[in-house]
Amino acid sequence: MAETGHSPELIQANARLKQGQKAQAGASPQPESRPAPVEVGQEEDWTCEAEKALPKIPAGEYQALVIQSKKKTYRFNRKEREKIEFRFKIFSGEFDGIELRGYCPYYKKAGTSTKLYRWAVLAMGARADRISPLPFRGKLFKVLVDFTPKFIPNTHTPAPKSIQHSEVIEILELLAGGRP
Repeated sequence: MAETGHSPELIQANARLKQGQKAQAGASPQPESRPAPVEVGQEEDWTCEAEKALPKIPAGEYQALVIQSKKKTYRFNRKEREKIEFRFKIFSGEFDGIELRGYCPYYKKAGTSTKLYRWAVLAMGARADRISPLPFRGKLFKVLVDFTPKFIPNTHTPAPKSIQHSEVIEILELLAGGRP
């Protein structure tokens, strides 16, 4: 090892790099070189599996059944937050059977102006003192579906249509399966 603590190979590689940079600095500017075309069979050797694409249906009102709900944790602006993910199954028209997601922020104490409280009141047909998944299961709702995300996260850049997907953004009314 040299006095700098680096291996002799690293020192030699850095010296060659510096010599090459000096030679380029004195030379006349070269036109930008393009990489050689890749022949078939010589592609990069990596792959990864992509998550299943989320469904996309036209925005509007649909009949949907809640088939599942669960609390999830996610990170947003370096903070952990919790949300309730609802899974809805569409039961109307040509999109019958399509599954969509809908989200509500989770609060230990949900105020009366929160989305979770509004949805619970519609599901129970009365004011809610405690909110649990039970009032939502097996009930048919009229829901409002729209595209999301509208913007690329953490920017004000509109999201391209190719990455948008459908999501239940609001429960409008209880149609069957409980009170009212």
